[in-house]
Amino acid sequence: MVLAPFVEEVLFRGIVLRGLLSRMGAAPAIALQAVLFGVAHVDPERGAGNIGLVLVLSAVGAVLGVYTYWKRRLGPAIIGHAILNAVAMTIALSGWTPESQ
Repeated sequence: MVLAPFVEEVLFRGIVLRGLLSRMGAAPAIALQAVLFGVAHVDPERGAGNIGLVLVLSAVGAVLGVYTYWKRRLGPAIIGHAILNAVAMTIALSGWTPESQ
């Protein structure tokens, strides 16, 4: 929950976003890094379930990208990413599913 957000933020918002910003405007750079972030989380075992996963994680990548762009810092994005992962892991380990309600 700590190492993955650090590595992913350095990669996607640090290296990828900065590289894209040197070649294009902010909006397309943020959008492209967000989609790449979503696609990087594809799980072959999910099949069609990946569509929703990619859409949700692309939106997360866009929010983290905008914030990183505005603040010019990775620290807050790393913390936000770690909190999101902690919430997701807590839900996953609890065994809760929408069908279990």
